[in-house]
Amino acid sequence: MKRGRPDIVHFCMLEALGSPLNRAGLLELYVHTIGDYVVFVDPSTRLPRNYNRFVGLMEQLFSEGAVPPGAEKPLMWLRPMRLELLVRRLRVERVLLLSERGERRRLRDIASLAAEEPGSTAVLVGAFPHGDFSDEVYRLATHVYSFYPQSLDAWVVVSHFLALAADAMGVV
Repeated sequence: MKRGRPDIVHFCMLEALGSPLNRAGLLELYVHTIGDYVVFVDPSTRLPRNYNRFVGLMEQLFSEGAVPPGAEKPLMWLRPMRLELLVRRLRVERVLLLSERGERRRLRDIASLAAEEPGSTAVLVGAFPHGDFSDEVYRLATHVYSFYPQSLDAWVVVSHFLALAADAMGVV
């Protein structure tokens, strides 16, 4: 239920990488896969807007381990890694999980909480078509929040969150 929709990841990545928060150097983007791989993304990465080209890029990434292959400073690279290990390596104090099952809060308040200490908070958004986060992801979260009474598309969540976080940080 949580696989087979790289178009969702594509759109979320486009939103994040094109955001004012990323352009200001205040965003780190990682993609954790259901197969326990982590895609590390250089903030200067410009993804193809065309979905078919994005799929080709991701195929190259999974085949070669980096894009471009063999580059000294790749735009994206892939490592086998559980989400728990990634969170530990980031050394964040807070892990905010955005889930429809979470405590209802205004998104502006959630974004302000994340903006209080940039670099000390990770925000997790599910980019899968159906289902829920695993128990492991819920255990990693220090806070689980919901800002809307119904399920929303992942790119809507990403877009709204990044806009409000940029506002809270004074970027926009």
